[in-house]
Amino acid sequence: MSQAPTLRGKRLRFEPLEARELLAFGVTAGATPTGQSTLVIDNGDDLTFAVINGGGLSSTIHLGDLSSITYQGQELLAPYSATSRYSHYEQGLGSGTSISYSIGGRGTWIVVTCDDTANGVIQYYAVRKDDNNLYMASHVTAGGEGRFIAYLSRGVFTDIEEPSDISTNVGVVEGSDVFFLADGTTRSKFYNTRRMIENQVHGVTGAAGSIDVGVWMDMGNRENSSGGPFFKDIDFQTTGGATEIYNVLFSGHTQTEPYRYGMQGPYAMQVTDGSDPVEVDYSWMEFLGLEGWVPESNRGSVSGVADIADPAHETVVGLSNADAQYWAIADPVTGAYSIDGIEAGEYTMTLYDQELEVGVRTVAIAAQSELLVDIANTYYLPAATWRIGEWDGTPAGFMNADLIATMHPSDVRMAPWVSGAYVVGTDATSEWPMAQFMDVNNAQQIQFTLTAAEAAASQTLRIGITLGFAGGRNRITVNPGQAYSWTSGIPAASINLQSRGITRGTYRGPNQVYTYDIPAGALRAGVNTIDLPVVSGSSGSGFLSPNVVYDAIDLVPTASLTNAPRLESLTLSPSSVAIAAGESIDFTALGFDQFGAPIAANVDFAATGGAIDQTGRFTAPAAPGAFTITATSGGATAEATVLVLGEAPVVVSPAAASPSPAPDGIVSLSVLGDDDGGEANLTYTWSVVGSPPGAFGFTVNGTNAAKNTTAMLSQSGDYDLLVTITDADGNSATSHLTVSRRAFVAQYQADETGGATLADSSGAGADASLTGAYSFSEGRIDNALDLSGGYATLPAGIVSGLDDFTISTWVKLDSLDNWERVFDFGDDTSNYMFLTPQASTGRPRFAIRTPSIGEQVVDSSVAMPIGRWTHVAVTQSGGVARLYINGVMRGTNASMTLTPADLGETSANYLGKSQWPDPALDGAIDEFRIYGHALSGSEVSALASPPVLPGDYNGDSLVDAADYSLYRDAKGASVLPYSSADGNGDGRVDSLDGDLWRLHYGETLAASPVAAPIAASAPTTSDAVFALYAVEPTSFDVEDSAAPTTEPLGPPRPVDRYLLLHLARDLTARRGASHDDSGREADQSAANDAAAGLDDDSVSPLVGTRHWRGVRSR
Repeated sequence: MSQAPTLRGKRLRFEPLEARELLAFGVTAGATPTGQSTLVIDNGDDLTFAVINGGGLSSTIHLGDLSSITYQGQELLAPYSATSRYSHYEQGLGSGTSISYSIGGRGTWIVVTCDDTANGVIQYYAVRKDDNNLYMASHVTAGGEGRFIAYLSRGVFTDIEEPSDISTNVGVVEGSDVFFLADGTTRSKFYNTRRMIENQVHGVTGAAGSIDVGVWMDMGNRENSSGGPFFKDIDFQTTGGATEIYNVLFSGHTQTEPYRYGMQGPYAMQVTDGSDPVEVDYSWMEFLGLEGWVPESNRGSVSGVADIADPAHETVVGLSNADAQYWAIADPVTGAYSIDGIEAGEYTMTLYDQELEVGVRTVAIAAQSELLVDIANTYYLPAATWRIGEWDGTPAGFMNADLIATMHPSDVRMAPWVSGAYVVGTDATSEWPMAQFMDVNNAQQIQFTLTAAEAAASQTLRIGITLGFAGGRNRITVNPGQAYSWTSGIPAASINLQSRGITRGTYRGPNQVYTYDIPAGALRAGVNTIDLPVVSGSSGSGFLSPNVVYDAIDLVPTASLTNAPRLESLTLSPSSVAIAAGESIDFTALGFDQFGAPIAANVDFAATGGAIDQTGRFTAPAAPGAFTITATSGGATAEATVLVLGEAPVVVSPAAASPSPAPDGIVSLSVLGDDDGGEANLTYTWSVVGSPPGAFGFTVNGTNAAKNTTAMLSQSGDYDLLVTITDADGNSATSHLTVSRRAFVAQYQADETGGATLADSSGAGADASLTGAYSFSEGRIDNALDLSGGYATLPAGIVSGLDDFTISTWVKLDSLDNWERVFDFGDDTSNYMFLTPQASTGRPRFAIRTPSIGEQVVDSSVAMPIGRWTHVAVTQSGGVARLYINGVMRGTNASMTLTPADLGETSANYLGKSQWPDPALDGAIDEFRIYGHALSGSEVSALASPPVLPGDYNGDSLVDAADYSLYRDAKGASVLPYSSADGNGDGRVDSLDGDLWRLHYGETLAASPVAAPIAASAPTTSDAVFALYAVEPTSFDVEDSAAPTTEPLGPPRPVDRYLLLHLARDLTARRGASHDDSGREADQSAANDAAAGLDDDSVSPLVGTRHWRGVRSR
């Protein structure tokens, strides 16, 4: 007798045609054996299913349950009598569920909608005509678990998986889901070997009547599931009444990430003739209008090359964000990978070596895009003194690791979980247990031998765990029982996933590494031991006691960890490039470690315009412009510029000016453009917009060379400049800036009479605010700011743009404490510049520092007096800083590398207050000025006038005997500390200062200026100094016995002018010096002529800013 032919290994069965009902595609009414009404859906071929849509409900019967699935007329589901339940989503939908159906596609598909929105679920069932797949999708907005369960008939499906067959169990191992059999083996619905990455489909087969049949669960789209590629959950459970087939969408079973809600699936139950299923096509479901469906038009793809760490390992590329997850296995040789159907959005891309995370980067997936992205392995594996296992995120290779997915740790097939000593270098990896339980095998010990050099070097023990339970982690003791033993502290608890893990057949967790730095002396040359018991604040018994699952354990030199290469910097090339609109160019980013060596880096690219992909390919936009390319990886960043050229010129470097404000009105200007015709063919034309304060001009203009030119501004004020860049075709671009001519960066005259503002009279608008105890009193010139614990706060960044500078002011101290401040500009005690009247030296000091460069100082050689107005100034230029007291340089430092610009945008800029808790300034400040350049010595001297009344050494506005007493007490000494009796400012108190007192004895500030010819007589015993003041008349005579001289002074001026003649005993030469209110020499020839009839002299210009109150210098 011949054998019947077979197909795919299955025997063909022949069925009489009359045994089959006439098939009809559509929906009819039906009923369950328990009396509920149903919708019966027929696919027009071999498949029907029934959905409960009414009738009596219970805790095991729900609207939306599947009460029947038939294939070629044979029932595939277990009867209700065997299971006391029907097939369903989760535990069944609520009693308020709305059941509806629709037929579409011109009669080619049917979809049943089970809407339980009140409980956060919409369950869909669908079929296509002549397609023996039951398609499903679940839109979920709430819930702790999401799963579909079909209860298949035990009588039909006999080819089942053993690990999940609990039908012959004789008792419970733990919970209500792990059981043991009489032979000591264990079974559970959790036991299978399929992780999500390899679990696209699972199923069972059998025979229904005379036909072979298979039911397969195609897991479908897992993008909104949770757990990632290595998550493992329930697939089957076989009981005495049914074989349950599952699709677990998400659950709380060792869940390593938050739930994702939304559209779960689609997925499908595929019904076959027992043969393997074919790949499911879900694309037709896009047009069903399912809630939460993401259309293909909103999806993109990514492909590239993954860095292969170990060809023997599986290399996986994963994508994840809060809304979706995807993965792919890279080619083991080339590293090529591809993932498509990705919902548009930004994702973290993770590279896994087996299950160990070894690289991370960010990718942005755009709709309809095909992104090309490579990912590098950036994991650092230090050289180890010894190592047990492999760092791969799994316990593979350890004892019982190959069994744990399919049985309980108590299973008789497991190797005994006993404690013992593991000898490094002797015992096999498989002799170390994959897990350690606090109540089972907690006396584990590692023995190892070290050389003298290894024992002397600092060592770190690393313990990697894939999963901890009940807070389990290791606490180690090195060389227990020895006098030199050492026990670690108790590290932080392992991450609690609130779920049983290893006893449910999984080792997968968040992967943690614990490090233990072993102190010097705890290790010895020769044999050493380490105990590593699991500890926890929680308790438990047996295999439910706190435990850890091992990934690897190693001992590494501590130096190999502390000196581990890390990404320190990036370079981006080209750093600057010009391309035409619409063109593309590739940028290359390279990473370097802290030692300057190349290091792998996963670089993310971004552009301020155009488009750049994650390989670094930039595509220029259609419009010209300048764009910045940024490459980032970790904390490292690099930038490049792209100039996109078009028909019109492009501004590459906007117009800039230096200095601005310009004290002398001379400003260097620069600008740079580019064009498709080349930069050399551009012309640059500068102009002033609006009404300038005064005349202006440019040294070069209207040519290519004018991209660097000089502007000359005649008057103080703001000038709005416009530069027009023109190409050979007449196309143009412009750039604008404002430059200023001002004598000062800021000037505080302190002439207010009240209020909380100290006005800036420079025109820069840098008003200061006043805080605390202060007042306005009589000053050196008009009023002054009198501080009694209060202070002024100047605007942020007041000196941030200065390299060269001058700061000058008048100060009158009422008392003097160490480290009080005239000014202190900075942010804190590590970033500042200040001037103190009295440092630890007892004399004034200027200091500046930044967080990275220590303090640089200039100390004065003289002290500041109390009770007198003193002029102080600090200048700096070209690395040389100078400190002036009353117009005389009293300190210098020619090694200054810091300038105010190095301080940055300082936010705490004070007059009278320190960055430290130093004493506040007790005294007055007048005429506080900040210049954007360094004044010369003569210019500083010009700011510091002689005493208001010559010879008035005690400052009481009267030249009398008290001044002579002060002079007499100080006579004959160098001016250390400074003495007000140094009337002529030559650094000594000598007879010249006495002559000055005698000359003016009896004068007061109320005396009028000289307004008549003055006869000069030869001195008798010493040199004498004559100060000749004149405002009116417009001329005066200076006479001696030889010949009188008359010098016209010109028309009256609103400021005072004085002529100072220093006469010596030998009257042979005749010279003079005339000074105006600013202290600058003026009418020198007139002054010399005025001295023409006098004998030899040397002129000592005791210059000043005014000579009686009410007349201001400017």
